[in-house]
Amino acid sequence: MSTLGDRILDISLPKIGEKSLFTKDLEDALRNETVDFVVHSLKDLPTSLPEGLAIGAVFEREDPRDALVLRADLKEHSLATLPPGSVIGTSSLRRTAQFVVHGAFERCRCERNLNTRLRKLDSDSKDYAALLLAKSGLSRMGWEHRISKILPCSEMMYATGQGALAVECRADARAILAMMEKHNHAETYCRVLAERSFLKTLGHKSRVPNQWGAPAKGGAMRLHF
Repeated sequence: MSTLGDRILDISLPKIGEKSLFTKDLEDALRNETVDFVVHSLKDLPTSLPEGLAIGAVFEREDPRDALVLRADLKEHSLATLPPGSVIGTSSLRRTAQFVVHGAFERCRCERNLNTRLRKLDSDSKDYAALLLAKSGLSRMGWEHRISKILPCSEMMYATGQGALAVECRADARAILAMMEKHNHAETYCRVLAERSFLKTLGHKSRVPNQWGAPAKGGAMRLHF
C-alpha cells in the first residue's frame, strides 16, 4: 500500500503540515478490517492514535543515530571539516537546526526517496556535498556501506522513536494483540514510550530531538531533549 507521504513527493513535509502522512491510509485499512495489522516506522506515528487502534508491539530498536553520507571526493571530511558553503541534502528541519552550528553550510531540501537522494549525491553535477540520513533506514535498505560517519548524539540528536518499528492493530483484536505480545521488545517499548509521552505532553507537532544517557545509579535512565 502507498500512503499520502509516498505519493506527494514535490512538497516538503513541513509545508504539507499533515501529521499522519505515512499512517492514515494504513490506519483506514485497519479500521475497515482490510488488514489485521500494519507496521510503521515509529517516528512517523503520531503520539495520539485514532480511537480503536493500539500499538501491539515495538520491535528491538536499531541504532537510532543519524549518519553522514559524503560525496566520493569528500570522503576524508567530517561534518565539522566540510568546506564553507557545502550543500547538505536533507528533508528534515530537525537535522537542519542542528547541523548549522557546525559550519557555514547550505541546506538543500532533497527528495524523500532514498534511491533518488543517493543518485543525486553520486551525479557529476555535484548537487550535494553530503546527505544526512537515519542510520537505521540505510541499514534496512542494505546500504550501510554508504555511511561515511555515524554522528554521535553530541553532534546530532535523533528523532523521537527513530530506529524503531511498531505494529499497530485494532484495540479489540485480542488474538492479534496476544500474538504481537510475543514479539514486543520490552526495553525498546519503555524507551520509546517515554520519548512519545514527553512529545505528547509538549503538544509538539514536529519531531523533538532526544537521546538517552548512560544508566544512572539504581538502573534509572535519563532522557535528554
